[in-house]
Amino acid sequence: MKQSKLYVFSDFDGTITKKDIGDDIFVQFGKFEPLHSQLLNEEIDIFTYWKSIFKTLDVSFTKEKFGEYLKKAEVDDFFFDFANFCKASNI
Repeated sequence: MKQSKLYVFSDFDGTITKKDIGDDIFVQFGKFEPLHSQLLNEEIDIFTYWKSIFKTLDVSFTKEKFGEYLKKAEVDDFFFDFANFCKASNI
């Protein structure tokens, strides 16, 4: 019987990095609140949230600034162990 290969998919937000980068970008360069609370309280839907929150980003938030921000993002202490385990296990 053929054995299926296992795949792991992960995003950066709170999985690879210590902070949720998606949220923190809007905290640092936009206006996270009150939109985030409105989403959690089901006052707005996810489409409205994303459409609205991107409009809050400061015009000075460029691709270069984003790159600088990402270079400072701290990787979770356990991520490398997990990645090495996956590699060693052929996952």
